[in-house]
Amino acid sequence: MMRARLIGGGLVLMAAVGWPAGLAADVIHLVNGSALEVEAWRDLGDIIEFASGGGIVQIAKIEVRKIDGKPRRGDLPMYSSGTGAGAASPTSAAAPVDRAAAVKQLTEILTDGEALFGQPFLSGVEKAGAFRRLAERWRGLEVPDALRDVHRKGEEAIQAAVDAFVAEGALPGDAAPDARQRTEKAKADFRSLQDEIKKAGAGKQG
Repeated sequence: MMRARLIGGGLVLMAAVGWPAGLAADVIHLVNGSALEVEAWRDLGDIIEFASGGGIVQIAKIEVRKIDGKPRRGDLPMYSSGTGAGAASPTSAAAPVDRAAAVKQLTEILTDGEALFGQPFLSGVEKAGAFRRLAERWRGLEVPDALRDVHRKGEEAIQAAVDAFVAEGALPGDAAPDARQRTEKAKADFRSLQDEIKKAGAGKQG
């Protein structure tokens, strides 16, 4: 089975998540029959490194059957899902907070998290690292007063997901007795937060 390794807490979001608008995706075909759409990739000898969902991931070349697309020279691009610039850039933090934009950013991060729950190639420890990256993006957002409560709840939900996947461990036999229950609750909390954000976004501008 393919095992992806997160670098620097980068988020792995396989084909379940779309790439930034206008960006053509290459496809990595694995020996186990799976296919991964990636934003960019490069050959590092025994390792293939690719950009996916705002992070950088490495897999052993022995796991790869073929790749559709051309390798990139130099460093791989880092994208913030759904936006051309990072959600927590200094200029965006200094700009007036727009409710519609904040709703969009919050929704995108939660959607990324929901997709991450179902990734079959990652261990619990690796998913925990990916959710830590989500937490960094979430904390970096500036939100209007109307969204502060749901923003706080979201930070708690993401941390709960981190804790749940840490409890799940690196291997199936490592899981704590309540790991699955905690993971399912975290997933349900993400769905509930999506509904709360939609309701908050539909309110009058304050």
